[in-house]
Amino acid sequence: MSPVKLAKFTIFSLLILLTLSASQVHVIYKANTADNNVKWTVMFYLDGDNDLEHWAILTFEDIASVGSTKNVHIVVQFDRSGAESEYGGWSTCKRYLVTKGLSPSPNTALCDLGEVDMGDPEVLLDFMLWAVEKYPADRYILILWNHGGAIAGVCVNSSHSNDRLSLPEIRYALSRFYDETGIKLDIIVVEACLMGCIELTYEVHDYANYIVFSEEVMWAHQLRYDEVFKYLVGDPGIPPHELAILFAKSYLKGASAPYNIMSVINLSRVEVLYSAFDEFSIELVKILDDHRRDLSLAIAGARGFYVSYMGDIYSLAESVVSECKLDRIRLAASTLMSAINMCVVFHGNDLTVHGISAFIPRDSEYYFKLRNLYSQLTFSRDCLWPLFLEAYYVGQNVTTNVPEVKLLGLSGKIYYREYLNVTWQSRDLDNDTVTYRFYISSDSLIWRKVYEKTFRENSQWKLHSVLIPTQNIEDGSYMLKIVFSDGKGGVDIVYANATIYVDKTPPMISDLTVKPMNPAYNETVTLSFQASDNISGVDFAIIVVKVNNSTFKIERVTPVNGQIIYVLPSFNYGSNVTVEIEVSDKVGNTYCTTISYTVQDPYPPEISHISISPEAPTQDDTVTVKAVVVDDGSGVKEVILSYFNGSTWINVTMHSMGNETFTSTIPALKLKRGMFKVIAVDVAGNIAETDVITYDITLFKLPLTEIIIVASIVAIVALIYTVFKRKR
Repeated sequence: MSPVKLAKFTIFSLLILLTLSASQVHVIYKANTADNNVKWTVMFYLDGDNDLEHWAILTFEDIASVGSTKNVHIVVQFDRSGAESEYGGWSTCKRYLVTKGLSPSPNTALCDLGEVDMGDPEVLLDFMLWAVEKYPADRYILILWNHGGAIAGVCVNSSHSNDRLSLPEIRYALSRFYDETGIKLDIIVVEACLMGCIELTYEVHDYANYIVFSEEVMWAHQLRYDEVFKYLVGDPGIPPHELAILFAKSYLKGASAPYNIMSVINLSRVEVLYSAFDEFSIELVKILDDHRRDLSLAIAGARGFYVSYMGDIYSLAESVVSECKLDRIRLAASTLMSAINMCVVFHGNDLTVHGISAFIPRDSEYYFKLRNLYSQLTFSRDCLWPLFLEAYYVGQNVTTNVPEVKLLGLSGKIYYREYLNVTWQSRDLDNDTVTYRFYISSDSLIWRKVYEKTFRENSQWKLHSVLIPTQNIEDGSYMLKIVFSDGKGGVDIVYANATIYVDKTPPMISDLTVKPMNPAYNETVTLSFQASDNISGVDFAIIVVKVNNSTFKIERVTPVNGQIIYVLPSFNYGSNVTVEIEVSDKVGNTYCTTISYTVQDPYPPEISHISISPEAPTQDDTVTVKAVVVDDGSGVKEVILSYFNGSTWINVTMHSMGNETFTSTIPALKLKRGMFKVIAVDVAGNIAETDVITYDITLFKLPLTEIIIVASIVAIVALIYTVFKRKR
């Protein structure tokens, strides 16, 4: 893009608040079968609906000179103004799968979207979602092509009142894309002027791995896509960082000073850069009152670009060190420059720049013109460089007192779960409205803003408290700092003298054992487990014992060296025992588990004290059998008398007489010996059986009177016989 054409992109256009038009996209997709083995899909967002239409057509022709292959798909969304006559002079927006030699004609398009606003983030999102649905691949590149204006955005659309994609709108499209697909882009290429700024990287770093862009004006049709894509289709296994560098080198081949600037940023490392820039900014605020002139010279001496409100960050750090010879500044600047070197994996041949710029207005006119626009950026809300600019430009005309802050209760180790509770006292002698920004860091290198709150202060000390939600804070230990500013240049920072632990993860239970697992009615049960929590630690466990769904006992138990041993008493046979275990850590996270068992009866009944009556039965006697049967567990279910009748065994039920005694009878048997056994069954199904018991059976049995009469007769007969014998 020439400087003459860039002049059309005036400072005033940066101040226009553009109304996004609602684009209704009517698409008729041609059938396409995506190759699941595709290595790369290139999503080319080619916005030619402006004075760059001619160069957009040339760019399309460059792409088509290579085209897609089985391993690389190149899809283009091409919007034209219709000012140029090539290929029918059409003026809508079309999508293409670019194959070798394809022309950007209406009849070669996959679909015609009608008139759309390429400056609408929904249009960008729709293109990306369509591309990954129709052309899935292992890796993805997004290319944004058009005018650029640094903090003002990219992709100016002439048919829609020069609407463009603002930096927050780019973030919106990429975040929605990530939320809906789970895809993190491998490379973003921005072929547009002045877009190589930290403010853009802040919007996109969560959604891509590398970004290729320029801090300076870019000449249209200078980045040779034919060369890059020829290399890509020849080696689709190229690592993303190498491919990103190829894009940058391709542009630099034909670029001449002062526009030979192109860089590649590793977005996985930029959080270190943001934190280093924050610390550098705060140090500048602290020395501002005493070194305002030095800082003015440093800002003026920093490497600038075609627009005088952007400057190279590394060059600014060098310039500040040169003008402000303070150890604290030298250290902060050195840290910042090291962070830049770590993030910028490639930059051009111009050694006065180092790959990434920032909003560094050279005078207050630009600052106040662009202040409102700049305040809308996510970077401005989260990072501290804007606070230095505020102090530098607003404070130069205002005498201000810095707000005073005293943190309360933040010392030692403090554990939080759902909210960080921060309490402080503060005052401001100027009665200003003070904004408090809260940052956390796990390593003191990367600080992340997690909350912001504004209070109206006065000269009296006020007590303030905020609850900072932790849902977006990972579990771990953190340092906390608060940056506060009054909007007139009064800025300072305080650090909490505490280690803050965020613990949203429940404790764990391991090595859970229940012995015995199937206990008898006369056995106790020992419950043992390990309770652990890696952050706040285990506090206690609540054990609830329920028997047959009724609560038996609730007990709080404290672990010893992480172990909990709990003994349950014995319960009656058949009891359904449920043990609910709830382990709590020191911030209230809980983990629950439940075990249950049913009390068993593994023991058979005991049979004793067996007797028969009569003790010497005859063949005419019925024999009564008695036995004592005891079962302390499930209880006696049935007692059976089994006797032998001379040919088979007969079973009869013995009836309870009370006192655990059971009885039944054996009928008269015409046998010389009787045999029987007693069988007992308990409710649990256990069986006890005695050995066979025998008894003798006589043929008959005379009554006593009959025995006496017979004996008397015998005696008389014997006497008569004796007397008669003597008389002879």
